[in-house]
Amino acid sequence: MAEMRLQSLTLRNFKGVTEFSMNLDGKSATVRGDNGTGKSTLMDAFLWLLFDKDSTGSSKFAIKTLDSAGQVIHNLDHTIEAVLTVDGAPVTLSKTYQEKWTRSRGSASKELTGHTNYYEVNGVEEKEGPWKQKISSLFDEAAFSLLTNPAAFNALHWTKRREILLSVCGDIADADVIASNSDLADLSTILKGRTVDEQKRVIKAGKDKANARLTEIPARIDELTRSLSPTAEYNRDLILAHIDVLNQQIADAKAGNSDTTLRGQRLELNTRHNELSAKRRSDLFAAQIEHDNKARAARHEAQRLADDWIRAVNQGRSRRAEAGAASNRIDALRGQWRAVEAEAFDIANACYACGQALPAERIEDANAKALSAKAARLRAINEDGIRLKAALEAAVKAAETEETKAADLKTQADAAQAALDSVLTETLNTAHPLDGEIADLTTQINAVSAQIEQAAKAAPDTTAIEAERRAEQAKIAALDAAVITQARIASLTAEERLLAGEYERLERELFLIERFTVRKVEMLDEKVNSRFEVARFKLFNVQVNGGIDEVCTTLVNGVPYGQGLNRGAEINVGLDIIKTLSRHYNTTAPIFIDNAEAVTRLTDANTQMIRLVVDGSKSKLEVSYE
Repeated sequence: MAEMRLQSLTLRNFKGVTEFSMNLDGKSATVRGDNGTGKSTLMDAFLWLLFDKDSTGSSKFAIKTLDSAGQVIHNLDHTIEAVLTVDGAPVTLSKTYQEKWTRSRGSASKELTGHTNYYEVNGVEEKEGPWKQKISSLFDEAAFSLLTNPAAFNALHWTKRREILLSVCGDIADADVIASNSDLADLSTILKGRTVDEQKRVIKAGKDKANARLTEIPARIDELTRSLSPTAEYNRDLILAHIDVLNQQIADAKAGNSDTTLRGQRLELNTRHNELSAKRRSDLFAAQIEHDNKARAARHEAQRLADDWIRAVNQGRSRRAEAGAASNRIDALRGQWRAVEAEAFDIANACYACGQALPAERIEDANAKALSAKAARLRAINEDGIRLKAALEAAVKAAETEETKAADLKTQADAAQAALDSVLTETLNTAHPLDGEIADLTTQINAVSAQIEQAAKAAPDTTAIEAERRAEQAKIAALDAAVITQARIASLTAEERLLAGEYERLERELFLIERFTVRKVEMLDEKVNSRFEVARFKLFNVQVNGGIDEVCTTLVNGVPYGQGLNRGAEINVGLDIIKTLSRHYNTTAPIFIDNAEAVTRLTDANTQMIRLVVDGSKSKLEVSYE
């Protein structure tokens, strides 16, 4: 880990501080002073030296010294110099801000025309470009500000804070979330290669489309129902028989046949013909109903077995995914074991500060502690491996059970589908035992009618009978229209049921996605918060409607940062965040703690800390070194 220590810091004519130096020798220190004596200026000076910004991140702030009237004192050099060690190597950095005065042609005096900076590295003057390259090689500006100021992280916009946390802790793959909960196993099939957010948009579009159609259908059914003419009292067969009688009366009247015997004979034949025709239609309709019921039962059974097979396949895949995840984690543990096993100890045998050789017993004690820590880490890895192996074996066994079940269900589903196909390909026999008798009656009716027509004379007036026939024919037309309308109503009703089922399926998929999101929130919160000792982070807000909003709120014992948290807690949670970020960036840097008097006990950040304490009894800055 890269370690930076501040050895000394010197200010000359910087933000009202005429001359001040502190020689830290890489140690922590406490700077005391009354308000306005320049405590915060020390941090501003250090950051301006490196990055041209103050402790708030602003590059626009007053550097120059002012007189008692608040006017700038000109012709002063404003200098900051710092001696640092970076991984033990010393480096001296100096930057001077100067006014630039120019005499215009024909003018006796000079005018202030701008400002310039002069840079030195280890006493050697540098141009601005090489200076910035040197600073960049030593420090990453974005990381450095976060590592030196406890308030820096929480001063960032929440989206930036969230981005940093996810880069520190890593996001969680959708597949890992699904594998963590067997109830989410069906999501693997539902997603079909899409991301969760993409599938959510697909579901919303499907729901909107189905809902729009479901809203239309009841109104359409109501419109069709209201359009139906009252036909409940109509009997098609009786009406047709009456029409036949009327037709006969008209024919008889036009034929002028007074032979009641022939007319009576034809009436009897027509009546018998109509009865047999009605019987034939009824029988064929019953056969059709029986066939439809048989097909519906076969379709239901085929669908049920197909659904059971798909669920078994998905369960098997889910268990295989769990086994794969466990196997991958076991492989990772093997790699950790080898890495830990191969670690060598670098035990210092001399004091880092003075170079004096350490006692042998201290070296031996350090070596023993290192060996013990290594053994403990190896034991922990081994225990994790045993637990994961058991989980792997259980997942494989469960997968095999589900796969066997799926194979059996597939056989049953194929057989049911074959049975359904057989029913669907059946051709209904439209022949009927009464067909011959009906044909004979038709022949007899035609023969009798021919005899009657042969006796036809002058056609009488049949207007009244024809009007009655038209009224009866209108009833048949109303019955035909009602059949068409009712068929349309039945079709819309069936479509409504299908759409309701589709909507219910989409609702279930959306419910699974919402459960997935909540599970991912839980896993991500747990992963992020496990990296911190004091800080806790709320990364999501659950809305009243079940939606999830991304946020990033720092909490201490449930209290949000900046919303009632006392200053001491804000400083300590900032130090806790710096500890984790230092491990992530593999860098430690001096931490400036402003208003440190608000904290009775500081969190140990494992690095150099400079406490800036308000002390009304100190009219000038005083430094005490630890």
